[in-house]
Order: sequence, then structure tokens, then C-alpha cells
Amino acid sequence: MKTEKLTMSFKCKIGKPLNQSWDVVSPRLRELCWLGHRVLNGVITRLALANAHPELVPVTWKSKLNPNSEKRPGGKPQAYQMAVQAILEANQERVKVRTCVWCGGTGVEPTTAPTRANGKAIPRTKAQEKHARAPGEVCTRCDGQKEYRTGDRIEVPSPIQLGWARAAERRYLTDKVDIAMGKKALSTYRSPAPIVFSSSSELFTIDKDPRGYCVTAPLYPGGRQGCVTFALAPDGPNAFQHLRRLTEEPVKLGDLKIKADGTRWLAIISYTWEKEIPAAQSGPHAVLTLTEDNTPVLLVADRKPKKLYEGSSLLHKRQRFAKRRASRSRHQRDIAPGARGHGRARTFEHYHKVDDAESRWLKSLCQEIAAKAAKEAALRGCRWVVVDEKIEIIPLAKLKEAVKWALTKRGFQEPREFKKTSASSESSEEKEASL
Repeated sequence: MKTEKLTMSFKCKIGKPLNQSWDVVSPRLRELCWLGHRVLNGVITRLALANAHPELVPVTWKSKLNPNSEKRPGGKPQAYQMAVQAILEANQERVKVRTCVWCGGTGVEPTTAPTRANGKAIPRTKAQEKHARAPGEVCTRCDGQKEYRTGDRIEVPSPIQLGWARAAERRYLTDKVDIAMGKKALSTYRSPAPIVFSSSSELFTIDKDPRGYCVTAPLYPGGRQGCVTFALAPDGPNAFQHLRRLTEEPVKLGDLKIKADGTRWLAIISYTWEKEIPAAQSGPHAVLTLTEDNTPVLLVADRKPKKLYEGSSLLHKRQRFAKRRASRSRHQRDIAPGARGHGRARTFEHYHKVDDAESRWLKSLCQEIAAKAAKEAALRGCRWVVVDEKIEIIPLAKLKEAVKWALTKRGFQEPREFKKTSASSESSEEKEASL
């Protein structure tokens, strides 16, 4: 059976660390996030400079020389070395000693609020507003220390250094052509940037124990000793399916990203796996159509029609939406003037609520009918399900899309004649749109 390689990514909520406490891990994640956007932006900037002026690239941005190798002699600009330099510069800025801007190094509260060089007043922090002090007392910002530092030096393990370097390099190479044509500027990351772990070191793993799924990632230097295990709470569509595939099937792990999302943390995992392409079946085609009483049925040659949905309830639901729409339309004449004078969206808010509700119901209806049709086609050994073009009570395009998705999920392979038909219809629609 033929296979194709697919690269997938999904996200999970991080529940809690299993081998340490949040009091230890949370500050570590925060300081890595403080460093993340500085390193990513620094690498992208260095890559752009190295591309524009290759003769001026410093030695610290290049890979190590290897004169004994003909294939890899070294001495070329390398994103990893640029990431090392960006981390070094960020640490130098982090440990730099600064004078308190509020008291000017005196350690006492000033009589008037200080100003910057441009003449604007320096805003007070929340801590200063909470602990207000009279002029001449201990400074509310530095608490009498006169000088301060942002923090201590951050030691970054090599998997994170390599992960940041690869993420920045991929982003730059993706935008390189558009940047040269003037369509796009250099990409920039905002804080908090994701913490990226490269899979090349094979230190981060996805496992399953009796309690559930967990991910192990190297947050500290020292190899396995610096790894922290987090419990995973699947979030988003098909998250459990992705985790089962990672733990039960042979897959190739990609990169792991830990990202701050408000007060919680998210893990974004990518991987590559080989999907089997099902062979085309030789059975008959099934037809999805409506009977005279608007009942969706599946027709197969020499077989009894299979009812997929109750036609009376389908028609009753559409009539209810029509009555609600008419009632809302009449209600437009009765609403107060205040509801009419705040823009078009506010004026027609009541009317469009019915359209939104009906659209969601139709989407669920098409998916339910398509799932039943795909299941019945598999039981009867059909090759494909053809949707009747005369269906009117259900949106034909939504129904066709739902049927195709349900069949593909069950392992059906779309026949060539239907692929040609869909491609020709799409090209005709594009021509009509251009005209």
C-alpha cells in the first residue's frame, strides 16, 4: 500500500510539573520567555545582515573551521552561532547595573516626579501607587538600593538554543523573497515568545503512564538531569488522536514549543508520520438524494434505500427558522431608536442572529448525514458516494464537502472522474468570478 508523509502540529494545555513544583518551574519559564523574543529577533537581524554583507560577517557568527573535511570545511554564517551571540548580548544587558530612574541614585523619594530627557514624566508603577511614601523617605521604586539589575545570567541548554536558531532561520528563509521584493519587512517576535526545543538532541519525549500523557523537556543545562516532566491536558480538535499516534505508532518528532497564554502554559508539538493511501475500491457508486417528502436516503443498486435523516423534522426545522426570520424582520419596526443609531451591525443584529443559528445547524446536519452515508457505504462495499445535484432543501456545496471529508476519513479514495469534475467546476467558477 502506498504511503505519504504528513507533517502535523497540535497543542495541549500543560497541567503541572510532575517532578518539581510550580514555585521552581514557573520562574524558569518566565525568564526563558524574557529571553526568547530577544534571541529570535537577534538571529533574524544577523541573518539579514549576513545575507546583505557577506564580506563583513564576524567570525563569531560563523561555524567552526574544519580544514580536514572537504564537504564541510566550515567558516560559513550559521544560525546557531548567531543565537549563541544573541543570548550572550541579552545576558550582558540583563546583569547590567543601572541607577534607579526615580530617585536618581539618592535612595530617597523625590519631591516632584522625575522626567525623561524628552521632558515627559516617568510613570509610577503599581507597586509605587500601592506603597506611597512622603518626599524624603526611602524610594518606593528601588527601596533604597539606589541601583538594580534586571536579573541573573540565564543559562540556556543547547536544545533550546538550537530550537530558537532553527525557528528564526525558517522564518527568515520563508520571508526572504518577499523582503527582497519589498513586499514585507523583517519579521519580529513580541514578548512573550515561545520557548522552542529542538528534537535533534532527543531529550524531549512524549510518554503515557496510568495517569495520562506527559512531555519531558530540558529546561536546564545538564542533559537528562535538567529535564522537567509536565502533565498534558489535550486541547483542541483531535488532540487525543495525535497523542495516541505519538505514543503508539512510529513517528518522527519535530519541535516542541512552550508558550505562555495568559495565566496558563501551552505545549505545541509537531511531528511527521506516514499515512497509508487507501486503494480504490471496485464496488458500485452510492447516490445520496432526497425522496418526495424531503427525506435524505442513500441509494445503492439492488439494495433497499437507507434512510439517513427524518424528512419531516428537517422540513419542520427549516420552517421554524423561516418563521423566526419573519418575526425578527417585523421586530425591526418596533425596536427603539437607540438600537438603530449605532451602526449597521447593531441595527441588523437581531436579524442576523437567525442566519447564524441556521448556518450552524446546517453545518451540523450536513456532517451528521455525511457520517451516516459514509458508514453505510463502507458496510455495503461501495466505491464512492455521489450527491444528487437536485437537492435544494440542504445547501449542496456544504453537503458535498461534508460527504467528501467523511469518506476520506473512513479510508475511501476519490475516483479520478470526480477529481476531474471538481477541478473543472472550480476553474469555471474562477473564470466567472474574473468576468
